[in-house]
Amino acid sequence: MLSTHAAYKSHPNSKSTDVRIQMIVALERFGSCGNDASVGNLAKSAGICEGSVVNFTNRFMSAVADMSQHNVTWPSDIKSPQMKEGIKKLYGFPSCVGFVGEASFPLAFTPPRSVRNFYSRTGVYATSCLMVCDNK
Repeated sequence: MLSTHAAYKSHPNSKSTDVRIQMIVALERFGSCGNDASVGNLAKSAGICEGSVVNFTNRFMSAVADMSQHNVTWPSDIKSPQMKEGIKKLYGFPSCVGFVGEASFPLAFTPPRSVRNFYSRTGVYATSCLMVCDNK
């Protein structure tokens, strides 16, 4: 869905970086902290120029912001009580409309680049996912 956003449309005479790579760079930047999130460090680890890191990040934020108006919503006044009741029945949590959780997915192989970014607190190479769900 994001790859079709206007932010990723390239000019006819210019070659653009694959949208998936642009998204990976932006997500890596968002998922890093301290010096690891610096434009210079990300550019070096990805083998691209600093301007590309900034452009990739801006394009990603623009596309997500535009799409969030259609895809990310808070429950309506009608749906919210139904969700709360469903979660209360299933799990016993009153006044809860959903859950946020993190999961780590171990990698089968050591990543070829940016190895330290994948080393988890449990001592294996893994990638993480943040999930948000409702009562269904």
